[in-house]
Amino acid sequence: MNIDNTRSFRFEDEDEAKTVIIKEILDPSYGCYLWPSSSALAEYIWREKDLFRDKTILELGAGTSLPGFLCALLSPNNHVILTDRSDVPQILENIKRAAELNGIEAAYENNNDDDIEKRVWIRGLKWGEFDERGLFRLLDDVEKLGRHVDWILGSDTFYDPKDFEDLISTVAYILTYHAPPHTKFITSYQERR
Repeated sequence: MNIDNTRSFRFEDEDEAKTVIIKEILDPSYGCYLWPSSSALAEYIWREKDLFRDKTILELGAGTSLPGFLCALLSPNNHVILTDRSDVPQILENIKRAAELNGIEAAYENNNDDDIEKRVWIRGLKWGEFDERGLFRLLDDVEKLGRHVDWILGSDTFYDPKDFEDLISTVAYILTYHAPPHTKFITSYQERR
């Protein structure tokens, strides 16, 4: 049985405060459950928030998108791309609903040319698949904006060993062929035994 759950996360210090609302579907077989590593990555982003302002940020395996939504709220000049499995549309729909809850106008799957101008994109992306509909299109669209990926985020992306090679090849491709030398990949994971 799936249970919809909405949770709020407050990030604040003496200078500012941000609240991110996420939607969970409490069925961990889908990417719609908030894992502890997502909260840890969001906390790191908040503590180092100046590093994440006025940037283009790509979140791989975004799931509930807590880190990505926080980045979107940090600066109106941020461009945030939230990606997850294209073969599980429930995850992408969940991200879209959470964007609405956060008052973020997002381009969902960029169905028309006007969507490219929106500063938050929600897209399906399968790691390790290099084709004109997925990664290549995404990177071409970023370049059309005159931007490049500054940060690649991934929380709990190192969950299933069968996905490691595809994840690493996707990140390596972006870092090698699309990103300037200062682009960084940051990930958080939960050790499981």
